Amino acid sequence: MKKILCVILSLIIGAMFFVACDNEREEEEFVLPPGWTDPLDLSRAPEVWELPDRDGLLGATTQTTLTVWAATRDIAVIQQLVTQFSNEQNLTQQGIIINVTPMEEVDAVTRFRDSPAHAADVISLPHDQLGAVRPLLFPVVEDVLIDLIYRNTPEAIMASRGIHAGEFLYYGFPYTFDTHVLLYNRALISSEQVQSIEDIFALNMPVPHRPFGMAMGDAFYTINWFLTYGARLFGEYGVNPTFADFNSTESLEAMRFIHENRMSITDMSRSAAVTTMGQGHLATFITGPYGIYAFRQVLGDNLGIARLPTINGEPMVSIANYKMYVVNNRSGNRPLAMQLAAFLSSPENQLRRFNEWNFMPSDRWLHDNQVVLENDMVQAVISQSKNIFPAPSIPQIQRFWDPARLITSGVHAGTMATNADGSFNEQQMQNHLDDLVERILGR
Repeated sequence: MKKILCVILSLIIGAMFFVACDNEREEEEFVLPPGWTDPLDLSRAPEVWELPDRDGLLGATTQTTLTVWAATRDIAVIQQLVTQFSNEQNLTQQGIIINVTPMEEVDAVTRFRDSPAHAADVISLPHDQLGAVRPLLFPVVEDVLIDLIYRNTPEAIMASRGIHAGEFLYYGFPYTFDTHVLLYNRALISSEQVQSIEDIFALNMPVPHRPFGMAMGDAFYTINWFLTYGARLFGEYGVNPTFADFNSTESLEAMRFIHENRMSITDMSRSAAVTTMGQGHLATFITGPYGIYAFRQVLGDNLGIARLPTINGEPMVSIANYKMYVVNNRSGNRPLAMQLAAFLSSPENQLRRFNEWNFMPSDRWLHDNQVVLENDMVQAVISQSKNIFPAPSIPQIQRFWDPARLITSGVHAGTMATNADGSFNEQQMQNHLDDLVERILGR
């Protein structure tokens, strides 16, 4: 039975990857560490996949109080969904209670890693954190695995999979897709002007108006500059811990671009951008789909949403992330925890999140839903998704965020690689990038 399931899974994923990878960039050569397998070598899938059986592995079901850690922005809808799940499963009559606790994902990962026995049974986290907690997770069992793979995009499947020491196990239930789009105020800039970052920078706007805003101190956004100029973090598929070309000539040019245009780029948080756009003082801002609701409230019909602009005629590449639910391996009721994780990420509940909060669904079939397709945010995300780089989920990703944040914020502020006359110091910048790569690779 296992072998049949494996063959079915490999055929499903193989078909999806054939479509998704048709226009892929040529992969750079690298050698994976001993025991690893090329993540796209589907011919070996039946030999290396380990599909956990439900019988004997899920363990006891004696625990009667379960806890869900959910992102604060998601807490209201999760409480509603948990109540619905409890009613449908008659849990109250069985003496089972499910508590929902607000927990920002970065805090959830830290607390989970430090004390897994005291962590929640079901936890929401971004897929790039899987590598940090993978040994603490319980993998998806075979009777729900085929449905999970069938429903999700190839990128989401890769994101939910833990590739470690030859493992091809799945640990996450994706429920929303997150990449970057450009928001703009229609009263200040046209849909034609937002197609190019050069046209945006060329806006003749009197103070306090600003043409372009972005969180330059957040590496989840500023990595886009590197990606657009051709750099790749841990290789083309983000699984090679020995590769990072963030000190290449192209990366140096990316930093030069920021330095030379730093007066046109305003560093600001999403909350600050909501206020500034609401005042009519900001023309464009880069953010993720989950943040658009607040902008709609202040701009109304003046809110425009587009894919990221081109730079020097080339599409701007954005990093992509998937939020997902995972099951704590220490849970005393794994069957119910896994059932709950699957419920919270179901197509019906992804659609509910979309309708109420504009969260972008990860379910690939919902991308063909007419109501979803007519949404301007979805149209922009789908357009941008042609130029994305899924965030790596290997443990080494934790070495990247802080050093990269300091690089881009320093270059933008003019406190790094800047000569006395304000010009760009290429050698200093190269030294900083060399140091960045050394830190990323743990040397």
